[in-house]
This record gives sequence, structure tokens and C-alpha cells, in this order.
Amino acid sequence: MKYRKKPVVIDAWKANDIEEDTAIPEWVFTAFSDRRIGETGKEGFDYYVNTLEGKMYFSVCDYLVRGVDGELYAVKKSIFEKTYESVE
Repeated sequence: MKYRKKPVVIDAWKANDIEEDTAIPEWVFTAFSDRRIGETGKEGFDYYVNTLEGKMYFSVCDYLVRGVDGELYAVKKSIFEKTYESVE
């Protein structure tokens, strides 16, 4: 059997330098405030996000995604750009 993923609209934010980004969406700001997202000292990564599956690490230029149930997860830039297109 073959399946096709249902089209859903998600919110996404391309991670930038937090200090310089003036267009941080409210849901990202709230997640930082709630400590669901934070900066990390882990080599090779700039940030972490607490997901349903555990802590995920991501870097500047990767995407932070808010799913249909409000869950957060990180997606590498190369995968995001192959998988998603803008609806705006």
C-alpha cells in the first residue's frame, strides 16, 4: 500500500541570531520564555528545543516548526526546503 501525507499548514521560523532578529514570532518568543527553547553550549549547535521525543539541537539557518497540535520540533534547512513551501 502507498500513502500520501495530508497537506497541513504549520508555523515555521528560520532560526537566526536571536540578538539580531527583529521578527521573532510570538510563539517562538513564548517558547523561549517558557524554556521550551534555549541557547546551548553544545559544540556544533546554537539552540535546543524540548520536543515530544526529547531534546533536539539545531543551529542558525535551521527551522523551528510548530505542528498542528502546538508541538515544537527542529528541521534542518535542507530538509525543510525540500518538504515545505510557503502558503503566504
